[in-house]
Amino acid sequence: MVGGPQGSGVDSAAQLFAQTVSRGGLNVWGQREYYSNIKGKHSYTKIRMSEDEIHSPVDRVHFLATYESETLARHVQDHRALVGGGGVLYDPSHTDETIADIRFMDHRVKADIAEEYGQPADEITIQQLLDDAAADGVRLFAFPYEELQKDIADELGMDDHNRLQILKNTMATAASIAMIEFGLEHLNETIDAIFGDKSDRIVEMNKVAAEHSAQYMRDNYEPFEHTIAPAEPDEERLFMQGTDAVALGKMVAGCRMQTYYPISPATDESVYLESKPGSDVVVVQTEDELSAVDMAIGAALTGARAATSTSGPGVNLMVEGLGFAGLCEVPLVLVDYQRGGPSTGMPTRTEQGDLQFALSLGNGEYPRLVLAPGDLDEMFHDTIDAFNLAERYQTPVLMLPDKDLAGNNHTVETFDVDEAEIDRGKLFDEDELAETEWRDDADRHPRFDTTEDGISPRSVIGQEGGIHWLTSDEHTEIGHITEDVVKREEIMEKRMEKIETAREEIPDDRMVRRVGPENAEVTFVTWGTPKGAVLDAMEVANEDGDLVNLVQIRVLSPFPNHVIDDVLDEATNAVSLENNYTSQLARLVREQLGRGFDHRAVKYNGRPIMQNEVLDIVDDVRKDAPDRIVLRGGI
Repeated sequence: MVGGPQGSGVDSAAQLFAQTVSRGGLNVWGQREYYSNIKGKHSYTKIRMSEDEIHSPVDRVHFLATYESETLARHVQDHRALVGGGGVLYDPSHTDETIADIRFMDHRVKADIAEEYGQPADEITIQQLLDDAAADGVRLFAFPYEELQKDIADELGMDDHNRLQILKNTMATAASIAMIEFGLEHLNETIDAIFGDKSDRIVEMNKVAAEHSAQYMRDNYEPFEHTIAPAEPDEERLFMQGTDAVALGKMVAGCRMQTYYPISPATDESVYLESKPGSDVVVVQTEDELSAVDMAIGAALTGARAATSTSGPGVNLMVEGLGFAGLCEVPLVLVDYQRGGPSTGMPTRTEQGDLQFALSLGNGEYPRLVLAPGDLDEMFHDTIDAFNLAERYQTPVLMLPDKDLAGNNHTVETFDVDEAEIDRGKLFDEDELAETEWRDDADRHPRFDTTEDGISPRSVIGQEGGIHWLTSDEHTEIGHITEDVVKREEIMEKRMEKIETAREEIPDDRMVRRVGPENAEVTFVTWGTPKGAVLDAMEVANEDGDLVNLVQIRVLSPFPNHVIDDVLDEATNAVSLENNYTSQLARLVREQLGRGFDHRAVKYNGRPIMQNEVLDIVDDVRKDAPDRIVLRGGI
């Protein structure tokens, strides 16, 4: 873990470390936690690494690095933060500070520490916290940043060492790399990759800082108990965050128009698309979310594959446009990066609070498909799938990743682009339109013609022979406004039939993923990101027998009724697991199937569900846990 005030470059240190171990052949899972203000408040990133696959974070870390006092106050005194024999790299110039001196730290945290120590906050020093940690077996590594900066400045021929404050991130990374005995070779490769396009001088400064820092640790401290070596992976891997995976999926899917209004954490996706000069995607930042959804709809009506990305508050403003897309059968892809709500809520924290919202967006009723990717590979392939489904069923398709996947960096196997297929559904080309004789008015296209599967052959704006009307009112086959009772029933039933068609056509193994022993003692049913914590927990729990299996629902609308009904019939202890307060998946299951779960596990503090929390649930369920289990891990 590396921690520090926002704006100090702590995220740069985390990225430098993560990319270094990734270049060294290890799998990486990042958990990035930060406040939604610009500067000052506490932020930290955990980097989990292994030769094996990783799917989730954990509470405790082996090595904590920082150059300020709040990270020490928050994490060193927290007995869940460090494993036995873990280490803390810190700046000794901060040890005389008291808890009361820490300017931006939440009052609640100060009060909790004061209560634990039975002393006023202005009497508890950082040194006191460090001494207590050392008594518990934590190793302390005092690291004199300023003194080392003077040595680095001398080697670089610089008079003012204060100008090297910007190198603290590289220094902390190099010191950490030295302690886990990973070697500096891959760190230097990462420095070349990150700073190489700036100047040779900046690359030199960082490499000199890295060497001095690592040498200081080797000269002054015994080897660290917890080490890890570089590996030789079997295949190439990508290192990216979830928004990058979605953006790449859109490029492969043939998206031609991406609209957005800036909002966390969705903006990163559009910025990534804008940064790729070879991309064929036109990216437009609009004046608001209403314009974003309407412009995307307009592009889709011309036959372009179109999408917009936002977060919950933005979806609120897009509801009217989505209703129009549903009524007029417009294939539109919307990616909703879920974050803490309601309202502005917690813009930089994770949540799965938009499921019920997505299932009922808008006034009245219209069909929509809802997909829930649970890792970066699924984010990439589900994005391609979303465009195919949108055009096949001519209706909006919503994807519901969350902030935890969106904004954190992970390693993932290289995406198999060759397996991507494009399905444009019942889309006319102009030759087909010219040869078609319409049932009624020969020069008007019955765009909304009733069909057995609910899906009409589609023309697009500008096609000769494809003239029809588009209106936000109920309409006839050619789009004329109507309130006729028979026509209303026909068109309404035709639209809603798409959901049943999709339920029949989408394969069961696409809608639901099952992993683990069939007759496990505990069956976790979840959607989205929590699946990773279950996968990691399963590796540990099942060493002692068939304790845990996973049921991941990947398509939430149409709901896979018969599959989940069978799952609940077979499960010994069925546990729903999700990042929200009201167990929205469990509510959906009860709505669809009229039955519930043995236990409902929820987490709603803005932090992701962790592997160790899933293991705790398994223990609790085996000891007759309550119906509702609340997970409270995270800082």
